[in-house]
Amino acid sequence: MNDTGWLYGWKAIASKCGVTVKTVKKYYKIAGLPIRRTPTGKPVALRYELDRWLILYDEKKRGEIGFIYFIQSENKGLIKIGFTGDLSKRIKLLQNMSPVKLKLIASQKGSINDEKKLHQRFKKYRAHGEWFDPKKVLMNYINKLNNL
Repeated sequence: MNDTGWLYGWKAIASKCGVTVKTVKKYYKIAGLPIRRTPTGKPVALRYELDRWLILYDEKKRGEIGFIYFIQSENKGLIKIGFTGDLSKRIKLLQNMSPVKLKLIASQKGSINDEKKLHQRFKKYRAHGEWFDPKKVLMNYINKLNNL
């Protein structure tokens, strides 16, 4: 990998994914692993694209029903609305990737489609990606979940 976040070659990509070269080639051919080719045909991949693909692939293996979670950054900062099949694993993963402390503030059973509906419902409060400003309407929704 270089400073731009690119991984060069099957071995580096497999290492990032935590699998063998044979498995990563299978993921590329069958499951849509985001690999590009250099002009000479060498496989390359962006680290952040692999991270996202691995999360989505993991969720597809687990099925649709899981947890919709609400995680807030320290000091009452932005709130991430996400979906996972394994809540504790996802919290650990997000915390490891975050430069600030994160706190699970609510969760509910649901599907990826339910998560998308919540993103749509609160879209005017979206700060970036799946992160939302903690506006009163969103906080009221979260507080209702916690009082069920």
